[in-house]
Amino acid sequence: MKNKKTSALTIIILGGVITGTLSITQPPMAQAAELIDRVVASVNDEIITLSDLKHFKHKLETDGLTDPLLVPDEETKRLLINDPKRLLDALVDEKILNSQVKKLNLTATIERVEQEIRSITDKNGLTREQLKEAIRLKGIDFSEYQDYLKTSLEHHDLIQKEVVSTIKISEDDVTAEYLNRHANGAKQVFEYTLDHIVVHPSDSEKTESVLKLLMDKLVSGVEFNQVSDLMSENSGIEFGGRFGEFKFNELSKSMRDGLEKLGVGDFSKPIKIGPNYHIFKVTKMKAIPDPRTESERNQIRSELYQAAYNKQIKAWLEKLHEEVSIRINNQ
Repeated sequence: MKNKKTSALTIIILGGVITGTLSITQPPMAQAAELIDRVVASVNDEIITLSDLKHFKHKLETDGLTDPLLVPDEETKRLLINDPKRLLDALVDEKILNSQVKKLNLTATIERVEQEIRSITDKNGLTREQLKEAIRLKGIDFSEYQDYLKTSLEHHDLIQKEVVSTIKISEDDVTAEYLNRHANGAKQVFEYTLDHIVVHPSDSEKTESVLKLLMDKLVSGVEFNQVSDLMSENSGIEFGGRFGEFKFNELSKSMRDGLEKLGVGDFSKPIKIGPNYHIFKVTKMKAIPDPRTESERNQIRSELYQAAYNKQIKAWLEKLHEEVSIRINNQ
């Protein structure tokens, strides 16, 4: 009597290849391993299979649910679809992120996922059933959508903790970039805090010698306030040479000409004001509130933040790559 073929299937991982072997009750020629899937990479003890890659690519091509950290824009999506290496790198990054979530115990609870779903329905004026129907029409199971939200929340918390918290964009950063973009034409919307050194003129040769000595010391790196305390010739001057706060358009023309190219921390060449010579240091520049410039400053702030975020997250991911064991199998 011939042996009957059975449907029993045993899945084993062998040398990076997932194979299925049929029961020994099959005829001998049918016992050869049948290729079902293949391991293309591993991150620590987590594997990435060929079917994982195909599924991810399919989601990209059909506008399925993808992590915005991995696919932030359409250009990235296009690159991933057309470059198998980038596609695999993205899944490696996903495994690393998930590993870090687990390590830092940032797992999102089902209650938090439900809270997020309620927030989404409220913002969009939908009932839960309407949301489920909208998702179903996209060919997505609601359980898959819940898993997507859970992962997104976890990755969001991770990035907030590890990356966003390290980014600081100061008003001085915004001011410097604003001035860089507008050069001299933007000075009138700033208030300067100035320190100064005063030199009373005597004969021209001595005055020139004193001014040269002062400039040499400043250029060599001696602190401005130290030079002011020791060498300023104004007996009534404040400690450290404080001169005061002035809007740019309130300054005399000679001062505007001498200060217009300076940034915070810079000092001027000698400027003659009345009978005396002054060397000024810009210790602070503060933007004067002006509706005409505030919207642009907000845009600059946003652009500086995005640039810092892109730089920080790239460096952070590179650091995480060094901390895990990654193996890429031959394709």
